[in-house]
Amino acid sequence: MAEDNVSSLKTGNETEIPALRLSESGYNSLVVAGGIPYEECQKELRFPYSISTFKKMAKDGTIAPALNLVEMMIARVPWEVKIPKGYEDQLKDKAEFIRQNMNDMEHSWGSFIRQVVSFSRYGFSVHEKCYRKRLKANGSKYDDGLIGLQKLPIRAQDSIVGWEWSNQGRDLSGVWQAVIKPQGLNQSSYNYFTQDSIYGDKVKIPRKKFLLFRNGNLKDDPQGQSPLVGCWESWKYKKALEQVEAQGVSADMQGFKVLYLPPRYLAAEATPEDKEVYAVYQDMMRNMHVGKQSGAIFPLVMDDNGNKLFEFEIVSVTGTKSNDISKIITRY
Repeated sequence: MAEDNVSSLKTGNETEIPALRLSESGYNSLVVAGGIPYEECQKELRFPYSISTFKKMAKDGTIAPALNLVEMMIARVPWEVKIPKGYEDQLKDKAEFIRQNMNDMEHSWGSFIRQVVSFSRYGFSVHEKCYRKRLKANGSKYDDGLIGLQKLPIRAQDSIVGWEWSNQGRDLSGVWQAVIKPQGLNQSSYNYFTQDSIYGDKVKIPRKKFLLFRNGNLKDDPQGQSPLVGCWESWKYKKALEQVEAQGVSADMQGFKVLYLPPRYLAAEATPEDKEVYAVYQDMMRNMHVGKQSGAIFPLVMDDNGNKLFEFEIVSVTGTKSNDISKIITRY
């Protein structure tokens, strides 16, 4: 065992206590494959598919106001630098330097916070720390030559393609981002799991070079967990029921179409000519159902009793349903 990882203690009577390992022995057991955490069992909620799922959920009429309210309340909080009591003299200059940096970036501090709160949608938010010499020639308000913040730009969640760990998977050491190149803008597909993307090269941002904001840190997962995960199942059923409801409304408005044909056209032993006629009417009904056909022409043929052999009608399907879909949607 390496000497820097062990230590022995001695009591007053020189009795030695067995060596103790100072460094970590265990792991956080975060399941990772190809630089992507694989803790989530649902594919729709597993990165990178989760980003698309959360984008769709954020457009929902119920979820969007809640997200906007949370993000607005966080973004509007006033920010200030406070010095602990008793350390005013020692930390006065450092506190002032921090205040200056907050107001000396290419973007406002409020704009930075509004980007940060995107972690409430996606579970995490990555911001690269970009520095510059504080010179007016470099766009700074100050001319003292100190190193200050130039900007804290977000690295969009849908551009993150993987993470990197050190210390045998214990410590996060960097994040990989796909860089979109101009020649890739007309491409329609993207593979998150290959090093060479059609959207461009990958760049690694070292851990010390970026800020990581996340919602929850179970197993120290850098992607956190979006609050939307908790309502994903309800949202999924709600959207499915809304589609069923829309289809039902459409059916109620259009009615149920009924076509009466002489039995010989439907008989199993029908002639090829009769089967061909039956197929034509099937296509006609199908086209009317999808709105491709607005009307139909039928031969005026009567039987011996004066009844029409070909007849078409639309039957109303309105009435009491076995389930109140609107009530179910409200519950979800």
